[in-house]
Amino acid sequence: MINCSLIGFGEWGKKIYKSIALHNNLKIKYVCKKNIDRINQLKLKTKIVSSFKEAINDQIEAVFIATPSETHFQIAKYALTHKKHIFIEKPVCFNNKEYQVLTNLAKENLLILHVNYIHLYNENFTSLINIYNQRKNNEKTFIKILLGNNMPIRKKTNVLMDWGPHIFSILNYILNSCCYDLISSKINSKTNNKSKCNIYLKFKYKNIYIKALFGNDFKKKNTYISISQNFNRYEYRDSYSKIIQNKKTKEINFQSKSPLENSISQFIRSFKNKNDKKEPLLDYITYQLEKTQYKLTK
Repeated sequence: MINCSLIGFGEWGKKIYKSIALHNNLKIKYVCKKNIDRINQLKLKTKIVSSFKEAINDQIEAVFIATPSETHFQIAKYALTHKKHIFIEKPVCFNNKEYQVLTNLAKENLLILHVNYIHLYNENFTSLINIYNQRKNNEKTFIKILLGNNMPIRKKTNVLMDWGPHIFSILNYILNSCCYDLISSKINSKTNNKSKCNIYLKFKYKNIYIKALFGNDFKKKNTYISISQNFNRYEYRDSYSKIIQNKKTKEINFQSKSPLENSISQFIRSFKNKNDKKEPLLDYITYQLEKTQYKLTK
């Protein structure tokens, strides 16, 4: 049994709490939330504390971090310094310098730093890309990505840092590379308020052309990826995948567990094996975000 703490109990923290309960190998000993009175009304069967330092103690082996993004670095650094394995939501932090501090701490202490890039644990996505990789050729390829909703983001997190980790984790996985070129970038906003906007990025990699539109100014939630080569197209949505070949459409649902359950399962396997088998390209995402942020603002 792995004793763990959950730091943060907002919308996503509650989802993590429920998903942890499905895993017999995990036991939540502490939940950390600033507003204890509100959380006490839920009558959780665990100890509730208001300080993350109180929740990261000698009884704990692993820490789940689901707090606002601007707090991630401080909490993660404290947990790694105290030799705790970490499951953390994206973005890990806002700059590559801080990210390198965390990865170095994890390596020095033989700890797992697992980032929940959720699409990489969606079986509809990973299975579709495996099929694409088996059939791909040298033809000109077009990739289109639409990700977004019409919801506010956290006050201290901009749209790129909120949605960009998904874009780069998806592209790095599809291309098996982080060396694609950013051709153009643009912020589309109906007002001057850039906290409510979409970002449009164009990339090129070899003979592959990529368009990505993402943000929080869509009319409704969007999760859509298509990979097109002549008469073949591979499409991904949260709930299913679709393969179109020579005008024949095959719709497939590979999903057996939720992506969050799969992500937590991978964290447990890494923890038990003392070996983090994450995609190496994920370590470049914070750098890619920082570089894109510079191009968007200059």
